[in-house]
Amino acid sequence: MRRLTLLILVFILLLGPLLGYVFWWSYGGMKREEASTLRFFATALLDSMEDELARVVQQEEARAVDEYASVLASDRGAGEGELSPLAKQPDEPWIVGYFQSNPDGSFQTPHVDLSLDRIALLEAAHAELLRIREQPERARTAGSRRTLEGSEAGFFIAPRQNATAKEAAQAESTIMERYLRRREPEEERRVLGKSRQETRQITPGQALNLSSGKRTAAKDQTASSGESEPTVQAESDEAFSADRTPLLEYDLGGSGNGAVLPELPAAGSSFRVEIAPLTSVLLGDDRALVYRRVMADGKVVRQGFLIDLYSFLESLIARYYMDQPIAGYTRLALTVTDGAGRTLLTGKSGEGPEPGFAPAVDIFRTFPRPFSFLGARLSADEVPAGQGRRVLVGAAGVAAFILMAGLAAIYLSARKAVELSRRRAGFVSSVTHELKTPLTSIRMYAEMLEQGVARDEPSRKRYLGVIGSEAARLTRLIANVLEFSRLEQRERPLELKNGRLDEVVSEISASLRPKIEREGFELLVDNQLERGFSYDREVMVQVLMNLVENSMKFGSEGSVKRITVTAREEGPRAVVTVRDTGPGVEPRDLARIFDDFYRADDSLTRKTQGTGLGLALVKRFVAAMGGTVTAHNAEDGGLIVVMSFHASPLKA
Repeated sequence: MRRLTLLILVFILLLGPLLGYVFWWSYGGMKREEASTLRFFATALLDSMEDELARVVQQEEARAVDEYASVLASDRGAGEGELSPLAKQPDEPWIVGYFQSNPDGSFQTPHVDLSLDRIALLEAAHAELLRIREQPERARTAGSRRTLEGSEAGFFIAPRQNATAKEAAQAESTIMERYLRRREPEEERRVLGKSRQETRQITPGQALNLSSGKRTAAKDQTASSGESEPTVQAESDEAFSADRTPLLEYDLGGSGNGAVLPELPAAGSSFRVEIAPLTSVLLGDDRALVYRRVMADGKVVRQGFLIDLYSFLESLIARYYMDQPIAGYTRLALTVTDGAGRTLLTGKSGEGPEPGFAPAVDIFRTFPRPFSFLGARLSADEVPAGQGRRVLVGAAGVAAFILMAGLAAIYLSARKAVELSRRRAGFVSSVTHELKTPLTSIRMYAEMLEQGVARDEPSRKRYLGVIGSEAARLTRLIANVLEFSRLEQRERPLELKNGRLDEVVSEISASLRPKIEREGFELLVDNQLERGFSYDREVMVQVLMNLVENSMKFGSEGSVKRITVTAREEGPRAVVTVRDTGPGVEPRDLARIFDDFYRADDSLTRKTQGTGLGLALVKRFVAAMGGTVTAHNAEDGGLIVVMSFHASPLKA
């Protein structure tokens, strides 16, 4: 057993680390691939936001210059008095409204049914824009697009805390990472719409709409001062190419009654205007203006819309994140940041990480102009286990269980085989002794009779009785061995008949009376059965004789030598018990005394010889007759063996 135990330990020590390494490598590879997949879908989600913003920008840049008036110019092909598409409420819930800031400092809106609250917000935003134009150095603009140290393509992946360079390299080189890596454009996307000014041809009617409309009384103070309007550089100069034609700001000098465009040419002629890309400026912490500059003949008109930043962030989160499966295990934070890097407003969905804990996936993006004030961070503390990783963990657990169970089964089987071999060796020794003892007695009494030691008839009868008793004992021993062998080979047929044990008890009493009287035992029989049960008479005799002899063997040194055989009914069962007044059995041995060749106490066995076969035969015979057998110690000493059978009415 020691050698087998050592071999099993060596097997575990050699195979365990190898299987553990294979599992760790496979698990890590799957986890990295799942992280790559998560980064891919997270980037796709941010791309969808960016595409939507690009759609809005392109839609606004494509608007005709006269759409910022309530009525479209008739000479552009529109019907007489046709309302502008912007006259209705804005389609996007986060757009407060559209406006036009005229060269004379006045303000107009194309909306015809806009609420007074929204008009007031537009007027306040226009006034703030005029103030910023006066003090450009204090303007809080969206600023140029900021990049993060170590970032690529507008986002970066934050590794886990204490991650090694080797792990980072592994994460970068996985097959899934290479497969899912998005193809980077040749030049990073810096603007959502046009990056340069464009020149358009407009009709005289559009030019008239551009210079007139429903205005407010607000005027730029610079219009009456004769000074040029300072340019609000709301975006980085790198957004425009160096070779573009400069946009000349309109000089608002004059009478102060509001500048107008020159006299319109005849019908059929056209004007040429220059339109700058959309730019943005933050107004306070919760509003932003997105507008374009339209220049004609040196005059500058600003056209754009006002954004409610709270609604803007909520709309983006609700539309592109909340209904996505990725929202179940990630969090999204949209931030509004000014040109100095200060965060003015944050919209979040999901809980943030614990302090000091680096998320497994962290993607940050600053959106291109004119929404460069908007940043998005999508992160996840843990990469959710995919089906492949769950299957791997389950398979590894099952494999480990099967391996350990197999090794345990091998060990227990080998241990049982060794124990059985030891007991068989003890059985051979015991059988040899058990055969030798009655043979010696028979030979001794036969020689005494032959030599005439027994001079009277009673002595001769007593000697002959001992010889007969020992011969019967020898016969039972040989019968036990033969019966056990036949049961092992399943060649022992049973002839079951219904009865009450009367004839069985009578035969046992007659067979064992000489030995019982000689050893000073008392045998009591109490048969209370009214119904019978099915049993093989010969087998039942052997079972009860084995139990009685076993009780005599281990109770021979007791002060009270009594054996009680009881038969009674307990519900649908017929119960037969054999009780002695011996020392009983140790509790740890009670469950094993019916095992093959098992002997409860070696020290006691040395005084009370036996083969360890009697109780094993009892269990096998009782089971063959459809019953069960158990044993327990009596409270006042002794062992009680209980056999239970299914009771059935006696046949007439």
